[in-house]
Amino acid sequence: LATAIILPVFFKDKIMALVKKEMNEQLIATTDFKDVDISLIHNFPRLSVSIVDISIVGRDAFKNDTLIAAKSIDISLDLMKAINGIYDIMNIGLVSPRIHARVLENGTANWNITKPTPPTQPTETKPFALKLRKYSLENAYIEYKDEQGKMHVIIENLDHKGSGDFSSDEFTLSTKTTADAITFINGNISYLSKVKTAIDLDLDINNKTNKYTFNTEKIQLNGLRLSTKGFVQMPDTNNMNMDIQFSTPSN
Repeated sequence: LATAIILPVFFKDKIMALVKKEMNEQLIATTDFKDVDISLIHNFPRLSVSIVDISIVGRDAFKNDTLIAAKSIDISLDLMKAINGIYDIMNIGLVSPRIHARVLENGTANWNITKPTPPTQPTETKPFALKLRKYSLENAYIEYKDEQGKMHVIIENLDHKGSGDFSSDEFTLSTKTTADAITFINGNISYLSKVKTAIDLDLDINNKTNKYTFNTEKIQLNGLRLSTKGFVQMPDTNNMNMDIQFSTPSN
């Protein structure tokens, strides 16, 4: 018990310095955060990690843009599996994130911040095993502005959570979403203006065929209730197939 309490505190500064160093070396962006909270007690036997007041700021054309700033990123994972090289993440959550995604006229996007991996000689290594069970966004503000495609989306006070076995080729992603205001502008047409939104949706995902199937009657846009069913499939990077139906049975 004493070890579980003392070790995270003892190594905290070293862990913070290492994480900042690795993030700034691996990303074409400037990353910073205020604190890291590590606990073996909070969700024992799970390891809880919270990165506090994190920000990622772009470089070059986006040097004045903050891609993401969040009050905290909270992660809970199975400690014993992590020791054996299997990262079974029980939950990952972003608290009060502000996300600004931009595409310039020339098609450059500000979220392409990972450095290309240099080619290396093939070596026999143990495969990296990662499982994710749940994720969430709490009190999020998201803005997407595509200057090339003339599209602008703003989502205010978004709460979203999803759960599923992301390690499987086929699984159901159960999601629940609410937002106080969604604005969607395409060209010079405002299709949605500060629309209060609630969506409950189960998405059947087939990673082998890149097909996403859904069927729900639980979509609320202000006073409008929608039902929708169908699928979206992306057989390759240049093509998309879809068959989607909408109806308003209660209006």
